[in-house]
Amino acid sequence: MADPSKFLESCLWALIDANDDAALTELCRKIVPRVLVALRSDAARGKALEVVKTLSARVKSATAVVLPVVEIYDVFTNPEASPYEKNIALMFLEMGWKRAEPTVQAKMVLRMLVNIAAHAEQYQITLLQMVLSALEHVGSLTSTSWTSI
Repeated sequence: MADPSKFLESCLWALIDANDDAALTELCRKIVPRVLVALRSDAARGKALEVVKTLSARVKSATAVVLPVVEIYDVFTNPEASPYEKNIALMFLEMGWKRAEPTVQAKMVLRMLVNIAAHAEQYQITLLQMVLSALEHVGSLTSTSWTSI
């Protein structure tokens, strides 16, 4: 990311422009992972937190907005992720989990279970709650299988 402050400023303007759930969903797909990664930079952290606050408020009130949970989980599990990244990624992951398609949840369950022990205990509890809420989706209806673990 060349200049995170310019990107983050453009995110704030794009959030103002996103005037319906479809536009906000598309915007989230594009910016959430990049905003999370911007939290690594001490210089950009303040602006990134401003975007997170605005984005969080918009998404919480728009329950039809779908978040990119796979990409958010990728940021969360990145070994280079800062504590800020992990905590905020987990917040967005929780927010987007119930809104995700059953197929996405089922595939994520299989990924999360394999790596759950690699996370701190505080994260394991939240991840296990998400896994348990989506276990019913693993199976033939979602083209997932326990044998793929």
